Amino acid sequence: MSLPNLDSELATKLLRLEKSGKLYAYLINKPEKVLRYGLAIPKITCAADYSQKLLPFAEYWEAYNSIEGCAIKHAKKTVLNNRGWQIPRWLIITDANCAFRLINKDSMKNRFIEAYDLIVERYPELSDWCIEHARDFVNPKGILGEDVIHIADYIKSGPQYNCNIKQWQFSGIDTKFHKKHFEILRSLVNVLLNLELKNRDEFFSYFGLEKDKVNLEIILLHPSMFFNGSSHAAMTSQDMAKWIVKPQYVFIFENKANGSIVEKNLERKYPCIIVCGVGKAISVLKDVPWLCGCNVYYAGDFDRRGYEMLSDVRKFLPETESLLMDYDTLRSVSQLNKKHREKRSALGIPLLTPSERKALTCVVESDWRIEQEKYCDLLTEAIKEILEKAFP
Repeated sequence: MSLPNLDSELATKLLRLEKSGKLYAYLINKPEKVLRYGLAIPKITCAADYSQKLLPFAEYWEAYNSIEGCAIKHAKKTVLNNRGWQIPRWLIITDANCAFRLINKDSMKNRFIEAYDLIVERYPELSDWCIEHARDFVNPKGILGEDVIHIADYIKSGPQYNCNIKQWQFSGIDTKFHKKHFEILRSLVNVLLNLELKNRDEFFSYFGLEKDKVNLEIILLHPSMFFNGSSHAAMTSQDMAKWIVKPQYVFIFENKANGSIVEKNLERKYPCIIVCGVGKAISVLKDVPWLCGCNVYYAGDFDRRGYEMLSDVRKFLPETESLLMDYDTLRSVSQLNKKHREKRSALGIPLLTPSERKALTCVVESDWRIEQEKYCDLLTEAIKEILEKAFP
């Protein structure tokens, strides 16, 4: 495989400049080269506000050179990384027909070219697809060219319809491939079968695939609701929807551990339940229609994921209240934070109150993450207060 429409001498020079750390200056000082060869100057993503602020090389380079007191190149990069400015992994060389990602390390570049040649020799129609997924081939936890060949062979032979996706047998590939790399599988199927399946739901619906069932971990806080004398139950949302005795209060926890801790400190006299450890599958609760008649509270970690799940719950249970996810609580537990660089901004999450949004913005901009377990005593007291007020 060769670089498209790019003079080999220039390609060699660009590689040399990139390895020596002088590529940025070259691109800025030689704009005519950029225009002549269709070399797209990459963008630097600002982690604190990725959807709004894109920093071109010139701005990054100016900031890089403006740092004083750092004589070592890596120290300067660290300063900029701490500000949320990231150096790109590769630049993009492109023309009207295709794009090729020139990867920093020769070993990574060779790994991609080897996979590309293997796949395109058998499936020429996957040429552009391979280029678009260059990152997945060079990532140590990514995919192999052989993986794509096995999947393409199965898809071309006619995938099985109306079954569990685990029954899609890709020869020589981990059966959990569809979980680890679903987006890769979806895009590959789209190209091979000339489809436009945009997401998981459309994909599963088109092939009539069964979704993996999610068991909900439920803690029951009133004897009248116990299952076979037990205060704990694990069941699907469909089974939960069939309940005859329904709770008045429902507390949804992001983490399983918190449910057990809170349970130990509550009397078993309240008509309520705790649903814990649902994680990203929280949307399965929309299959339980009687939840609309309950007082629902959600408690998640102080990080973007926690607020995303709160927003997801409110899409089908709009009256859901958050539990200790407001700005005042964040301030009171801020000393418990640990550094956790968010790769995305605080934007794009609807259905939050002003106080919740303020807390999320603070968490993202400060690179914080505070897990529920660290303030579980406050969580227990908050639930006690709610229940004692409702059932004096």
